Amino acid sequence: MSFPRYPAYKESGVEWLGEVPEHWNLSKLGMRCAFQPGKAHEPFVADDGQYICVNSRFVSTQGEKVKRCSENLTPASINDILMVMSDLPNGRALGKAFYVSNDDLYAVNQRVCRLTPLEDHPKYVFYVLDRNPGLLWFDDGVNQTHIPNSGFTKLFLSVPPLEEQISIAFSSTTKPPRSMP
Repeated sequence: MSFPRYPAYKESGVEWLGEVPEHWNLSKLGMRCAFQPGKAHEPFVADDGQYICVNSRFVSTQGEKVKRCSENLTPASINDILMVMSDLPNGRALGKAFYVSNDDLYAVNQRVCRLTPLEDHPKYVFYVLDRNPGLLWFDDGVNQTHIPNSGFTKLFLSVPPLEEQISIAFSSTTKPPRSMP
């Protein structure tokens, strides 16, 4: 899908982001979303557990690989975005996002975090965050990679007006570019 060219752009001042449409705002993720890291659910893993234990494998397979647990120490709610905070060097799970479409089902495990958009459209935030280059730079290709909490809360995003977020989020089933060309 092709996105329209905007009449004017501005330099974002963020290396990986580059130019953004002039009318878009730049803002830190921590100002736009509530952030909560997951907690260890391993003691509660049970084949017949009521909750899906959201770990990096679950997120990286978009929910195909499921582990269940009987307790939910960090519940996720509809429209939350769950993200992988830790992975092997050059792993495909780091910074991967999962969009929550059900309440009372997901228990966010350690090394995964929950982001709850405060005012932005959750689907737009999901598309912008999934494997975001600003998060992937933590991967040095050699060591176990971990994105610190501050990596999320201090991440700069380009943010269009809400109506435009909705249009971008629902204009295609494919991901929009980081900034519109």
